[in-house]
Amino acid sequence: MLFYLLFLLIASSLLLMGYLLPEKNKIFQIVTFLLIVGVVGFRDFVGADFGDYVIWYNSKVRDQDFAVGYLALMNVFRTLNLGYTALFFFIAFFTYLFLFLGVKKYTQNQNLAIFIFLLIPSMFLLSLNTMRQSFVVSICFYAFYYLINKKYLHYLLLMFLGVSIHSTVIIPFILFFLVYRFADKIKVSHILLVLVGSLLFSQLGLVHYFSWFFKDSRYIAYFTTMKIPVNPLKLIILNGVAIFMLFYFEEMKRKYSNQKYLMVLFFLSVIITNFFSLYGDLTRIAYYFKIFEILVIADFIFLRTKELRVWLCSGFMIYYVSIFIYTLKMDIDKDYKCKMIPYKNILFESFKIGTLLKIN
Repeated sequence: MLFYLLFLLIASSLLLMGYLLPEKNKIFQIVTFLLIVGVVGFRDFVGADFGDYVIWYNSKVRDQDFAVGYLALMNVFRTLNLGYTALFFFIAFFTYLFLFLGVKKYTQNQNLAIFIFLLIPSMFLLSLNTMRQSFVVSICFYAFYYLINKKYLHYLLLMFLGVSIHSTVIIPFILFFLVYRFADKIKVSHILLVLVGSLLFSQLGLVHYFSWFFKDSRYIAYFTTMKIPVNPLKLIILNGVAIFMLFYFEEMKRKYSNQKYLMVLFFLSVIITNFFSLYGDLTRIAYYFKIFEILVIADFIFLRTKELRVWLCSGFMIYYVSIFIYTLKMDIDKDYKCKMIPYKNILFESFKIGTLLKIN
């Protein structure tokens, strides 16, 4: 765990220096980008799905299951006789490139948004695990900017790229358009009603009827053998934060032109988590929308006065760091091969310092 805390300390220091020295912020952001890509792209059997992706790449046993774009990407690297490390680095590089480019387009509070991304387990830590979905989450994040700015061709090309890599992108493809189309008509009362309704709908077991749509696919396992409910405390916290932010919905929309869309997407992430709360793995769909939380919270903090900003920032940092550490602790307790702890990196081995830097 020490490695990840050290990583966060270095990243936060770089981003803070960029904020304090705006004329050199671009340099600090580039260094932060390279640091993150190095940690994610050169990891060595770190992340629950890492070993599976290695097997799938080397043996081709699941080629028929992958979307055509991801299969084509693997085949390019195979044809070039490149190992899985090159492929994984490529994915990490473009995952964070789309993230950084998106953040720069959406908000002036870029450094804080990037740091919040690193702290949210279903964002940064997810990119160590389900890297293919993390890749398309960043693509969708970047693409939505073009939709709300009426650059429809850019949006469609990026979203089609996403669908070609991971078929679940069809869900944000549809919901993004609906949010874009109807955001002006959405009120606080509507969001509150759907938040409560989605939780009740799930807890009454009504979501199970949706399993019929997946009866002939491998996703049916999420409704049966892989049925793992979301931690009730997590649901309470997520909904508590969402309800807290509802009080500032109208103010945020007046201050930031994009927040009428971004806040709805943030609330949608909680609604989807509520809806699938009895089927934990299906809540991954919410990640396409949860990424917008980094923009919502960063802009909200800078909406306040300087004095209040310090308290708000401190409060949210304690919240995010707590769930970050809790997630790592859960990783320690779980029983699978490619754990996040201890962290291992092929560069450490290359420089003969692997023993020193395999930090728990």
